[in-house]
Amino acid sequence: MRIATASLIFALYASALSTAQQIEDTNGDGIIDESEEPQMPKLIASTPKAERQNELVPGIYVNVSEIRGFHTSYLHVRKRDYKFFLFACTGGFTDDGEIELTDGWFSAGGDYWHPDKVNGRDILWRGDAWRVWTTDHKLYDYGVLVRVEGNDPIEVLKNPPSVSDLYDADTKTKVGEWRDPFIFGARDLNREKKAEPSDAPQSRSRAF
Repeated sequence: MRIATASLIFALYASALSTAQQIEDTNGDGIIDESEEPQMPKLIASTPKAERQNELVPGIYVNVSEIRGFHTSYLHVRKRDYKFFLFACTGGFTDDGEIELTDGWFSAGGDYWHPDKVNGRDILWRGDAWRVWTTDHKLYDYGVLVRVEGNDPIEVLKNPPSVSDLYDADTKTKVGEWRDPFIFGARDLNREKKAEPSDAPQSRSRAF
């Protein structure tokens, strides 16, 4: 009886371990790579205490107009839940769920988002775009959503805000002609500097 019980416990443990490995080791190489580690703790750890208290303002957040030919998405933030829609040049999807704001970050549409205010506008930074902004003060257009007035996503998507709305008067004088950041990298606010290679994903539609 003891042998049978021990065998059952071992089998259950092995099954659980196997499942855990499948979840964590996404590429199956037997090693947990940095890209496979949970991102939320890293984002929170690098977020200043003051920013962890940022308020998430309900409303519809959309992409900037400059990238609408390649990528259109919106995130409708309500009191306790959200609805996310993405349509890119290679496909799209929708997602909805509850909002759990933790130290200034929440998950939606397969990404982590951070509420902030830039030039008086309520925005949402995607994790990768927020890192570029805080470390290099560069804006990666594909990774920011801007809150707009209105309750109908279809209507607000017809006239999305420009990325220039996020720059104050002084900054606008330092910004050169807009170039697709997917190709040329995040926009450098100093026109004398050459844009660095983009850290964008291989596909604009992103894989979730």
